[in-house]
Amino acid sequence: MNADDLRQRLLECDRYILELQHELTEALEYKQVLLKHHAVLSSCKRIGPEFETRFRVLEKEVTRASTVLERLRSNIASVLELRTSIECSITKRKPPSIDSSNPL
Repeated sequence: MNADDLRQRLLECDRYILELQHELTEALEYKQVLLKHHAVLSSCKRIGPEFETRFRVLEKEVTRASTVLERLRSNIASVLELRTSIECSITKRKPPSIDSSNPL
């Protein structure tokens, strides 16, 4: 791949990171709404099996939202690593080593 192709890939990475960050923001907002509903329902007197069923469904949705957030964060980290690798290919540098002192 030549430098122009690599620069194009950088732009694609940047666009994808922005899309993922937008999805992450929406997912965080959704989870906050779910957690507010969960807090309200937790403080209510539990009346009957229908309430319990709805409460369990809400808890499952909170778990699902958490899983989506983890996946989005992981995807962002992967694209950032790819972007760094592409930048290093353009500049002919070695990619930085990944360690715990370099948080994303």
